[in-house]
Amino acid sequence: MSNTTLELTDTSGNDIFTNKNSTNSLSDDSDDDSIESNFSSKLFLFIENYVKQLILVFQSIIPDLRSFEYWQILILILYATFNVVFSILVNISFLFLGKN
Repeated sequence: MSNTTLELTDTSGNDIFTNKNSTNSLSDDSDDDSIESNFSSKLFLFIENYVKQLILVFQSIIPDLRSFEYWQILILILYATFNVVFSILVNISFLFLGKN
């Protein structure tokens, strides 16, 4: 049995979970602006990292989708359509179930 170790390859320092500009005092009104800007910067970093991950996911899925034959694409589209339709119907039925 072999052991594998994971290594950190990206050391850019864009960690959204570390708070480098922490403030301990909340009594000043100017702190509200800094908390708001800190939140918006963390939100921006989160969205930026999320988009990067989505790009990687789509880059790995697209070659697989291109290798499908037509009948496989048709089955995939039908499966996705049925999932969406029945999800909507189930949620609507739960909404109206409580009213009766």
